[in-house]
Amino acid sequence: MTRQTLARTLTYLGAIPFIGLSFYIYSGMTVVMSQATAFKLFVTYAAVILTFLAGIHWGVALNPKHKASQTLFVSSNVMALTAWLSLNLSKTSQTLLLLLIGFVVQLIIDTVLYRKHWLREWFFKLRAIASAIVIGSLLLVYYHLL
Repeated sequence: MTRQTLARTLTYLGAIPFIGLSFYIYSGMTVVMSQATAFKLFVTYAAVILTFLAGIHWGVALNPKHKASQTLFVSSNVMALTAWLSLNLSKTSQTLLLLLIGFVVQLIIDTVLYRKHWLREWFFKLRAIASAIVIGSLLLVYYHLL
């Protein structure tokens, strides 16, 4: 299996919890778990993934070919702190909104990196598709819980 195929496979497998949990929450089901448990699993998974994506930017910034500014390191840390903070907010709407903003900002940063040719086209497209799935899932849960 090539690295590209492995990356695609793992990315799409990683999208399954977003899709499954968002539809579970949206449906209002309580067969497998309570809605509160489903929400907790959903937001903690989102926070972990947001932090993971921030780490990708560290990797890009560390590449000596990319004369990256210190801003990329700082934004990566800000994203990790944003993810952590989102788990400590009292209102579910605030948690979802902060995670949503985080994923949108990550996609914007990825777009900038792609335009600088610091991300390969196939990887950027993969990230854009995955971001659409995640952002769509967050929006579905957000509007359901309003």
